[in-house]
Amino acid sequence: MSKRAKGVQTTLQVRLHPTPEQSRLLMAHCQEYISAVNVLVSALDAGILPEKANTKDFAARLPSAVKNQALRDAHSLFKRSFELGRLPLLKKPLSGVWTSRTPTVQFLLQPGEFH
Repeated sequence: MSKRAKGVQTTLQVRLHPTPEQSRLLMAHCQEYISAVNVLVSALDAGILPEKANTKDFAARLPSAVKNQALRDAHSLFKRSFELGRLPLLKKPLSGVWTSRTPTVQFLLQPGEFH
């Protein structure tokens, strides 16, 4: 039996076929994530949110793992704003990744795909 190297992950692509109710819940989750990232970027720009903020520093109806991702994405967008000369705002979900550790959907930002 072979041993896996520490930190190696396997990625599998799956297609989800949610029910109408699950679709509504996923869209609500997506909108909450987008809203949280946009508010965090604005707070970073206004100097309201400290640079070393964590998930306890803001409220969002998201699991903590997704809140951590939102915070990382907000920091990334804020840094990108200096190159763009304006604050980028998310408008729609980009690509979803289902994680086996947390039963939630995380949305990853891909360069050039935010508005």
